[in-house]
Amino acid sequence: MASGLKITVNVLISKGLNQRLAKQKNLRPVFKKVGRFEQRQVRRRIRITKEDPNGKKWQRWSNATEAMRLRKGNVPQGLLYDTKTLHDSITVLYSKHETRIRALTDYARFLQFGTTKMPARPFMGWSDVSLKFIKRVFRRHFK
Repeated sequence: MASGLKITVNVLISKGLNQRLAKQKNLRPVFKKVGRFEQRQVRRRIRITKEDPNGKKWQRWSNATEAMRLRKGNVPQGLLYDTKTLHDSITVLYSKHETRIRALTDYARFLQFGTTKMPARPFMGWSDVSLKFIKRVFRRHFK
């Protein structure tokens, strides 16, 4: 089962926005930009920053996991970057109504939410940077 984020336009706040949407029915370009931006953000968290969308650093590995990764020789790659499978599984689906960012690995939800034996290391979620970007893209689209 894939884990993911979704942003959808389905609640309209004002009459003015309704009128603009009637003129700009195809939001596909906006959702494409938003999705691709967020895909880069998620991959960046996995590969470089090793922190959740709020900027909180992920917890360290257990001693057993660290020992196993030392034997494999890939400790420098980071907490969620073992075989690059998770990183490469981050995909974007978009339409004129929504964008979805998903991790297509079976174990993504365990990393995102944790288990009874492993702390959560959230790599997906809307950061302040992402929300500012989304706001800017929508604003530009409706000018």
